[in-house]
Amino acid sequence: MSLLWMSGCLSGFVDPGYVGWIPDLSISTQVPRVEGADVQRVEQYLLPASIADWDPEVAAKCVDGEDVRESFSTQYAMIEVQRWGVLLNGMYTTSLNDGVLDSSGHRGLLLPLLYDQLLEMRLTSEAIISGMPCWGQPTNRVLVVAETATDWALLQRVAYTAHQAGFEHVDLLVEDPSAVSKATASPPYAAFSGGPIEVEARPPRLSQAEIDRARSMLEGGQRVREAGASCVDRLRVTLPHSGDPVFEARPNHGGALAEDAIWAPTIDPDGELEIIFGAERDREWQDVATVLAELRATAPDADLSFTQSDWQTPSYTPIGTVAASTWMSYTKEQWVSVIGLAPEPIGDQLSCIDAQGRVRE
Repeated sequence: MSLLWMSGCLSGFVDPGYVGWIPDLSISTQVPRVEGADVQRVEQYLLPASIADWDPEVAAKCVDGEDVRESFSTQYAMIEVQRWGVLLNGMYTTSLNDGVLDSSGHRGLLLPLLYDQLLEMRLTSEAIISGMPCWGQPTNRVLVVAETATDWALLQRVAYTAHQAGFEHVDLLVEDPSAVSKATASPPYAAFSGGPIEVEARPPRLSQAEIDRARSMLEGGQRVREAGASCVDRLRVTLPHSGDPVFEARPNHGGALAEDAIWAPTIDPDGELEIIFGAERDREWQDVATVLAELRATAPDADLSFTQSDWQTPSYTPIGTVAASTWMSYTKEQWVSVIGLAPEPIGDQLSCIDAQGRVRE
């Protein structure tokens, strides 16, 4: 290699350790095919790894907000779950035994080794792009790729760990050619264009009357979810060991669920809805992904979270050793189909105060 490099025979080759190398996002894991997935551009998972040896002219362009990401050394925020381990950007973190996580590999729901490396990756990236307008995109999105036979309990731990490390958006890669085709023909948002990161405006401060009402509810043992806004309906969806999902709906005056649709909910996409999703242990995540995609397609604006209380112990059901039959490689400009999850513990139904100041249980 060194002789060829010195002789110029490999002059077109760029070593991944050098500034200016933006790799393709490559995976060797087969993912399930679903319909109704969301789409993201691959560049959303691209993170800077180094800005060493920058050219002064390139640095000046970056300050002006010009897209010069090719001048960074970059990496992808991608977690790949295979039967022999959990990888971060192609490097092993947590070992598995044919898909099984042993008791030393986790701390509650957290995977400590994966957490440490995710946190380092995020903090390093944020330190690099601080004051660099040319990057212009947040570093809080991670892509999770898992084999179709992966145990849902393990996948849930991975998503929970990523969220704890500061990656607010956890996306699960699926295969939805129709969604990708539509995004390619009519992009839902523009490609990276540099400039400062947009900061969402703070919501207006609650009135003193609303604050006093919330305090009185708390003193009476009630938990207030939201004050001064419309209440939200809740739909619990549980995927058992086998068979179809089980629904439990609770209308809370959000307008998304009919009052009499407790066990067979009819969803109004214009209503305010929160979906709490859970799957029993040892259910393959391919089944989970399919149900999640259906929920996304039915209620695309609903807040979607998954429960965590039932998976305090690891699963010991092997996923079965089969050869991976897929190798996919994406450039940063391409679209991928994903299912976005918000790994947040929700708890029991809370009280809320609607826009008219009425308390809703």
